[in-house]
Amino acid sequence: MKRQPLLNPKRYGCATCGTIPDIVLDDKTIFFPGDVHIIKLKIDGIVYDLDAPDGLVISDINNRFSNELANCQFAEFHHITPLHDETYEYNTEDGRWYLVDQGRGYA
Repeated sequence: MKRQPLLNPKRYGCATCGTIPDIVLDDKTIFFPGDVHIIKLKIDGIVYDLDAPDGLVISDINNRFSNELANCQFAEFHHITPLHDETYEYNTEDGRWYLVDQGRGYA
């Protein structure tokens, strides 16, 4: 990995709906990209905009891009919402996604 995982993530978003992101994504972690949530996957400089109206599970990403991830030098997963965003980097040694950056979203 190029960056160190964030071990003490902060709460972003409004006081009642803000969340603290997971440090490591579980294979069952699900995201719901759509109108206001954006998912971007970057593997060795190629950017994929991911869409899944019924939800996007991390294991689906790992399976769909298994060849690219197995041979990559660098991969990151960016979850962007109006009030927070998180960036996860792929660790080729253990095949897991680690939180490496977070921010205030696009609003």
